[in-house]
This record gives sequence, C-alpha cells and structure tokens, in this order.
Amino acid sequence: MPVPPRVLEPLTPAEAWNVIRLASANVERLIVEKRPLEVATQVSLCSPPLRVLSKASVTPEVQPVLDVLTAKAFRAVNTTAKEGMADNLDGAAAAFQQLKLALGELARGFDPAVVEQEIHHCVAHPDVISTSPGKLCEVCRQPFVVRRIPYSFVYVRQDKPTVRLTLRPDSPLAAGKVCRVVARLETLEGQPVRPADLWVTHARHVHMLVVGPGLADFHDLEPAPTGQDGEYEFSFTPAFGGGYRFRAGVVPAVTGLLEHPVADLACEGPEAPPPAGEETFSTTADGYRFSIALGTGRMGSPKAERLEMLRVHVADAEGRPVTRLEPDRGAFAHFTGFYSDGKTVVQLHPVGGDILREDLRGGPFLSFKFHPPHPGFMRLYCQVKVDGKPVRASFGMRIAE
Repeated sequence: MPVPPRVLEPLTPAEAWNVIRLASANVERLIVEKRPLEVATQVSLCSPPLRVLSKASVTPEVQPVLDVLTAKAFRAVNTTAKEGMADNLDGAAAAFQQLKLALGELARGFDPAVVEQEIHHCVAHPDVISTSPGKLCEVCRQPFVVRRIPYSFVYVRQDKPTVRLTLRPDSPLAAGKVCRVVARLETLEGQPVRPADLWVTHARHVHMLVVGPGLADFHDLEPAPTGQDGEYEFSFTPAFGGGYRFRAGVVPAVTGLLEHPVADLACEGPEAPPPAGEETFSTTADGYRFSIALGTGRMGSPKAERLEMLRVHVADAEGRPVTRLEPDRGAFAHFTGFYSDGKTVVQLHPVGGDILREDLRGGPFLSFKFHPPHPGFMRLYCQVKVDGKPVRASFGMRIAE
C-alpha cells in the first residue's frame, strides 16, 4: 500500500505530529519484532514533519528552544536510520530512545490537542483530509476513516484479524470444470466489508489467492462486487481433486494492515501429484527461463525472520535476457509464496514503487524485499506478463531457522 501524499508532505503541526506518532509506533513494533533493516523506512517519515514543526509559529522566546529540540530530533532520526540500515538492532533501539526523549521535550512546546490530533482521510482520495470525525469526502462523498500507516511494506504479522471470509459456490467443485463462487467478507461483528472499506492495492480491492492440494494449482483472481454489500464473485477451474484453500488479500481502511482471511472448499476429481518438497531455484514456463537468487548472489536458503533481497532473472528459450516485461497491476512481476503447513502466505512486489505507465517495460532482473516469517518449505509463484500474455513460474525454497 503506498504512503498517502499528505504523510510525506504534512502542511500543519497537527498533521506533522500525527505522522510522528504513527511512524514512532511503527518503529517500536519493528524493534520488538527484531526487524532493524526496516526501521529506516519508518523513522525517515519523521523528517518532513520535523521540518514543519521547525517552522511553526511560536513566540520569540520559545524559538531558540524549538530550533535546538528539532535539531536534536533530526540527529536522532538520522542515527536511528543509520543503525537500522547497519542491521544493528541494539543501536537502532538506543537511538530511537533518544528520539523519543527529544520528541517528548518538543511536544511540551505545543498544545496537547495538536500533538494528539487524529487525522481522518478518504480511502479513495487519501490527500483529502480532516481533523474532525464524521466528515464526508468532498470529492466522492464517502465517509472519512482514521489515517493509519502500515508498520511494514514487506510483511505484516496480523495478530488481530478484523475480517472473515465465507464462500458460496454455485455448484460443488469438480476438477476441470468452471465454478462460480460468491465470497462474502464481513467484520468479526458481522458487518459487510464493502469496497469503500478497503484500500486498493495493486489495482484491486480484493486479491483472491487460491491454492490446491500439495500447493500444485495456484490461481490469482480478482473478485468483482456483486452489488450486494460485502459480496464478491469470481470463477475458476480447479485442476485436481482434494482440498482448495482460498485467501482474500485485503487491507481494511480501519487498520491499514494486510490480512488474508481463509476459507476452504473440497473438490472432486483425480488427485494431484505428490507434493514436491525439493528446492527449485531455476525453472521454465511457457518457453521462458526463470531463476531466483538471494541478494548476495547465492542460491541458498534464506533465514526466517530476516529481511533478504530476492532477485529474479527472466530469459527466453535461448538464454537471451527478456527486457519486455509489461506492467501488470502496477508492477513488472508479482510473487506469492505459500508455506507447506497451509497457514501462511507472503506477497512480494518489486522494489521501486508502482509502475504508472503502461508503455514502460522491465527485466531481465527484478528485486524484491523478502521477509520469510518462520522456518519451513515454501512454494513461490512468480507472475509476469510478456507480449500481452501472462506467464507463471514456480519455485521451491526451504526457509532456515
């Protein structure tokens, strides 16, 4: 999910303090989860707000103190980011404590109501904001929600799910036959989850990730709203008999955190081949050669709960680099990884942000930030589009302790 524009460019002290509070809470969580390499991304969000606060209207007597404290906070932001990028958890935690002390001193020079002000914004138009709850967007007339910033843009550990998924197929699933399915999304309190309640991520409100028995049959689908609140429909053709697991990838506006509510359906038909448990770092798909490696260039097992850079290379059948990967949902490639225990899924997108022009082309190398959350075997699917045709490659990887 992209950072809302007004987060990067706050205009008022209230907006500035809101960003500082949200980013600081995110840094706290990353430190608790021992993820120092991601700290710099969050703590750097404090720099634009500090510039706003340094220019705030104060009395001449207070101005020198304000200058000293904002300079102190800037230094702590830089040190925290530096220690985080050096993968020094203790150093980042110590520098962040100094930042919190500086921010605490700085806050005493502002009205507490300004320091604690919540910012409300529109899901569809996040640059339209208000400091008052209950407002409607002046562009689309949708109700505002409280602004949130995800604590990670790589992997979110969802401790408190807020959405549940139920499925209603129009007929029993059968291998080789198209099946229409209605998915219902609702809150834990039973309220329907509408498109207006969800952030759009990679051109979709809902990503339906379907995987079959043995992780052998993967579908990445876009459910369409049916017109009934909270209901979305899609069709797919299962390949094998056995259990199919459905995960709805959604980002509720109330939390700003990615969730994957789960539901299962059984399918009649021939069994899938035995699940492959071997590691596969190179493969072919539709005449293209795919290979993956960690950022160091090695083809080995990444460690659980560690941020790695995963690189994919795409070549044609003769080994020539492919440089005509087309944008698909705002990216040149999408990775989806499923653990063999059936409990965890990860979604990866290339570093560098969304691709906003359809005429751009990418390849042969793409890099992804990868944070495998626990040890185990993972089946990774890489999806690209070449010459208007979707191509999907499959890899196997063991995540080490």
